[in-house]
Amino acid sequence: MTKQDYLIKNRQTLELIAKQLKESSLRSGFHLRDIKSACIDLLEHFESLLLSPLDQSENVVSELSDLLEKLHGAANQIEKLYPKKWTEAATDQLMAKFLDYLPSLQEELSLDIQAAMDRDPASTDPLEIAMSYPSIRALSHHRLAHMLFKEKLPLVPRFINTLSHQKTGIDIHPGAEIGSSCFIDHGTGVVIGETAVIGDHCTLYQGVTLGAKSFPKNPDGTIIKGQVRHPTLESHITVYAGATILGAITIGHHSIIGGNVWLTQSLPAYSRIQQSRYQQNFFTNGDGI
Repeated sequence: MTKQDYLIKNRQTLELIAKQLKESSLRSGFHLRDIKSACIDLLEHFESLLLSPLDQSENVVSELSDLLEKLHGAANQIEKLYPKKWTEAATDQLMAKFLDYLPSLQEELSLDIQAAMDRDPASTDPLEIAMSYPSIRALSHHRLAHMLFKEKLPLVPRFINTLSHQKTGIDIHPGAEIGSSCFIDHGTGVVIGETAVIGDHCTLYQGVTLGAKSFPKNPDGTIIKGQVRHPTLESHITVYAGATILGAITIGHHSIIGGNVWLTQSLPAYSRIQQSRYQQNFFTNGDGI
């Protein structure tokens, strides 16, 4: 059966399905792919401005103008989707705050790049770090998303988070607070939850989770929203590969958390935590494995 024969035979069914899709709440008068496309454009211009070398001041002005245009376009899409939550006045206010934030954002990214240069023995050049390190891309995306999240712009911060996760393998909720000079080495599998706080000069290795231990519930069984449920890392902390830190706990400054540690309690400053010594077994009789 050809495609045309199939369409003719099933036309009534296809028209019914098309009508249902058209009337669904997610597609009524708005296509989510429009906002996703706007976010992709925003990230591309954001990276071009902040992470790519620019030789002439004219290029900077042009790139900045393009970036502002893309941010304005994304905010306009949100106006269509959430007219009661987000207005044209909110977009204008956001644009002004974003312009004010850009210089400090550039400084934060410079400190992140320097942190990678200082802590990664394989690093050779700041430009190489800016252009090729997944952690720099993830942190730059997050710092943008976090700013938009604090301004309560709907949807866009989470889209940025999702796109960044797809590109880098690093999952940082836009609500998480990350201090200056952060370095995420390798980065694959790192998860940082919404209410997590990371202080200055912290280093995380691949596979680290800063997650929630449990979810308090309402009497009707639904999860209580908005509570602090993720860890706080104070300054100068190193968390090695595969460590899992859960709950609204605090890890004191200058602490070191070893690889594959499972941690659910607060620690004082200068703590050194590692997993228990390995146990060697000889499997001559299978040992149940």
